[in-house]
Amino acid sequence: MTTKIVPLVSINNNAEKSVDVSQIQLGAFRWVWGDFSLKPEEAFDLFSKSRDIGITTLDTADVYGDYQCNKLVGSVIGQLSNERDQIQIVGKTGIRLISKHYPEIHVAHYNTESEYIYKNIRQQLIDVQTDYFDILNIHRPDYLLNPRDLVDTFEKLRTEGMVKNFGVSNFDVHQFDLLQSECLKRGFSLVTNQVEFSISHLNPTSDLVTTWNATQRDS
Repeated sequence: MTTKIVPLVSINNNAEKSVDVSQIQLGAFRWVWGDFSLKPEEAFDLFSKSRDIGITTLDTADVYGDYQCNKLVGSVIGQLSNERDQIQIVGKTGIRLISKHYPEIHVAHYNTESEYIYKNIRQQLIDVQTDYFDILNIHRPDYLLNPRDLVDTFEKLRTEGMVKNFGVSNFDVHQFDLLQSECLKRGFSLVTNQVEFSISHLNPTSDLVTTWNATQRDS
């Protein structure tokens, strides 16, 4: 029997209860890439073997694989509907990329407007074959982001049961604090800031310095 070596960790959202996610998550980013695509049975086998060792959290985004990864993720989740409460799905929104699937998009851009986010999540849930996201991240900072309007949309998605928790991806400290401050006014908090960080991409370390300096100044 395979040993579950990846533990769950709890993240507090300061509202109803914490959300549990696996400490290591399976990303769907390269499930579809250029001319390459996993077959549905290969994707299912990959996630099944990941779950065997304790990886129960699956990370995806609407724009991955030229907007095709979510449907592949859906082919997996659709077979596990009876086990949905044992799986955590992290989704992302807020980016519009040029694609043959969306000929109306002529320029790649960010979009965090309320109407777009709401409609986008409804469509993503259909593609992923689930009723809700455990965590929804705003994919990248949008310099036109309106925190109040966006958090209004968060509350609507949460009230309607489409999203349980919210977070961001690739935000710096100040961008995160701006949105977090509006969330805290409503009685909940962002649960994640998923940043790109590797030996070849060390930019987040500058944020650590910024945070430390701000802490020393305010203390």
